Amino acid sequence: MYAARQGLTTIPNSLDKLTNLHELNLSYNELTALPESLGKLTNLQQLNLRENQLTALPENLGMLENLQVLSVRDNQLSSLPRSLEKLINLHNLDLGRNKLALWPKGLEKLVRLKKLHLNNNQLTHLPETIRNLHNLQILWLEHNQLASWPGGLEKLVNLSDLSLRHNQLDYLPETLGNLKKLDHLWLNNNYLTFLPKNLGKLINLKYLWLHNNQLVSIPKSLEKLVKLQYLHLEKNQLSSLPDSFGKLWNLRELHLNDNLLTSLPESMGKMVGLQQLYLGNNQLTSLPKSIENLVNLEKLYLQNNQFATLPEGVEDLVNLQFLLLSGNPLAESTLEEIKNRLPYCEVYFKQA
Repeated sequence: MYAARQGLTTIPNSLDKLTNLHELNLSYNELTALPESLGKLTNLQQLNLRENQLTALPENLGMLENLQVLSVRDNQLSSLPRSLEKLINLHNLDLGRNKLALWPKGLEKLVRLKKLHLNNNQLTHLPETIRNLHNLQILWLEHNQLASWPGGLEKLVNLSDLSLRHNQLDYLPETLGNLKKLDHLWLNNNYLTFLPKNLGKLINLKYLWLHNNQLVSIPKSLEKLVKLQYLHLEKNQLSSLPDSFGKLWNLRELHLNDNLLTSLPESMGKMVGLQQLYLGNNQLTSLPKSIENLVNLEKLYLQNNQFATLPEGVEDLVNLQFLLLSGNPLAESTLEEIKNRLPYCEVYFKQA
């Protein structure tokens, strides 16, 4: 039954007559409460209550024993009924964008959960019993107030997508390396100053977001993440990169802008899959000559560095389509020469 975007403020008690209903979509309405009769829809498998004004859920929600998908995203919930633990067939639960300050009691009993969203709440810690959710594949905890790595999280070995961005984390444990099935890891906008060596054990990782932290170095073990395609390290405090960095040959996008880099390792020329390279807002005066080997590079961002001439090797990037040079000490005659040497590339320059 589809009743989304109907401007509903209440639901009639006669709802309990729809006992054979499998799917109920009440999203994007103005509901402030749900009738007790909801608990009689025992054949319900999917319930969407997203974007209403709910401050509580009925206690008999737990009677919906066949429910598999439940979304109460974007409401005003500060707690959940204890009967939630009875929804043992749930595999997809979205509690994002509410006002939850505490882990909902009994949530760890929903052991069939594969997808759990708790993002944009007010959580400060998670119980170690989270380890019981061993079937979880997707866990979103971003935009909370977590100051430490949740104990037990390293036991969720089936996780493929973990988001802890926009929290208050200042360290990661070596046990992070246990999550070997991860292919998406979001850790940006925290207070991390270093990364655990066992990060290199996440051999299936394809997407890694580490920007907006306080990282001063990158562990050599990062070289083992050979499946990595997108790496965000911008807005940290990196002054150098390890020589082994070039072993990330499957990278398509590398974001290193807004750091303290004065040079790059020659091994970067081995990143032959790179399509976009972001190096703006550093202290670079040159690039390694091996950059000429990045034959798939299409976009190169070099703004706000110290380049007085076109870096060696850039002229040989046959697929380069866009080059940003704004904010470098380039003479007008030098800029014209660069444009002539790169006739098929859009060269953009705006003096600061």
